[in-house]
Amino acid sequence: AGQAALDTAKTAESALLSTDYVDYSAVTTALALPETTNAEVVTKTTAINTAIAGLVPVGVDAALQAAKDAEAALTSTDYVDYSAVTTALALPEVTTLNKTDKTTAINTAIAGLVFAGQASLDTAKTAESALLSTDYVDYSAVTTALALPETTNTEITAKTTAINNAIAGLITVVANTNLTTAKTAETALLSTDYVDYSAVTTALALPETTNTEVVAKTTAINNAIAGLEFAGQAALDAAKTAESGLLSTDYVDYSAVTTALALPETTNTEIVAKTTAINNAIAGLITANLSEISASVASGGTFKQFMSTTNAVINITEVDINANPVANPNLSAVVVKNGATVLTLTTHYTVDDTANTITIKQSYLDTLLSVDSPVTITIEKTAGGLSDTVTLIVNPRVSGDDRNVSSITGNNILLVGDYAFTLDPTNVEYNLNNFIIAAQTAYTTDAGVTYKVYFKVGTSWYDINNDPNMLTALNVTTINSDGLFKYLDMQ
Repeated sequence: AGQAALDTAKTAESALLSTDYVDYSAVTTALALPETTNAEVVTKTTAINTAIAGLVPVGVDAALQAAKDAEAALTSTDYVDYSAVTTALALPEVTTLNKTDKTTAINTAIAGLVFAGQASLDTAKTAESALLSTDYVDYSAVTTALALPETTNTEITAKTTAINNAIAGLITVVANTNLTTAKTAETALLSTDYVDYSAVTTALALPETTNTEVVAKTTAINNAIAGLEFAGQAALDAAKTAESGLLSTDYVDYSAVTTALALPETTNTEIVAKTTAINNAIAGLITANLSEISASVASGGTFKQFMSTTNAVINITEVDINANPVANPNLSAVVVKNGATVLTLTTHYTVDDTANTITIKQSYLDTLLSVDSPVTITIEKTAGGLSDTVTLIVNPRVSGDDRNVSSITGNNILLVGDYAFTLDPTNVEYNLNNFIIAAQTAYTTDAGVTYKVYFKVGTSWYDINNDPNMLTALNVTTINSDGLFKYLDMQ
């Protein structure tokens, strides 16, 4: 009864090639079973069919092993969810169909794995995609981070960190420019110009590796600079406070204080200068209640033109509002004028605070002309305030009046007899006719008539007859034998 089924099993086996399978021995053993009784036929048929069903094609095991090997190289914690792989690995692998299904399940599960760090990497990439590289000073670190590999979770984690760090380290062009501007402003400052420069120094030492740090550093530098106090500010404030306690109408002239107060104070140098100016102006104030100053000529106030023989001495008296003499009127501070011309102390005059006198030097008196007589000399204690005047009488010279050669000032002076000429192209008095007049007054020596001609260069006189190379300067008192002459440019 079982023969037909056996024949069918044998026919099915005859269509197989034993070398196509990993192990064909079970089929071979089943084929060798006896089949003399119906029971043996049924048993053999079952054995053949079971053996054929258990055959495993040569490629099925290899594929399954490859899938298992691929899984073995993985670390479950590198992925978000490893459960599908675990489930596939637990599938049966008894039959060929089992093995094929398991192989597919393992490979599919592996292919579906998502790295644990992938979401963070995607977030980092999304954040980067919103940026514009030209907005930053240097975008190269971000570009380099984006090019890193991402084939393993370790690489993905490293790449994510690199991208985030590179983005965190970006510095905007605007922030960098602002920091540069702040630093440039600081380099123009001198630390010693300020009371305390430590805040600026601290701000300059702040880090600037991120945009946040750059912005914070810029703010710190600018705030520190804004908070600086000039080293001279306290002294200026004190000077201003002192001035605020004054009343301008209490003084003869308050203009110097007003001018000092208007000076700039944008740098410490200006502040120091302004402080000094204010203090000096205040120190120089003269109260309006000083009553008067009087001047009178004590001696030497009358003389001939070009022929003064002494200095002119002027007595100065200063009294206060109660008519009490001021012991030391500080004459060195007065201004002495001839009309609008201010004379120079030491050069034109001297002062004696003990004797309360001003002495006009003879050398200056010899420059005054009789046509200007009387000459008004103003003694001014304060501009527009205390002052007095004296007059000097300059009488004209008359024929025969002699004058000292030593009184001749200037350079390039030619002296012929009694006549001196200023050698200047504009001097119309130096001409042939006047030279002939002068030559007729030359001295006569025992050896006969010799035209004595002298020449003044700088401060020295020379006898250009006997010393044409002007090597030996003369004693001015020996010129013309007696050191005298009469006319300068025919006057």
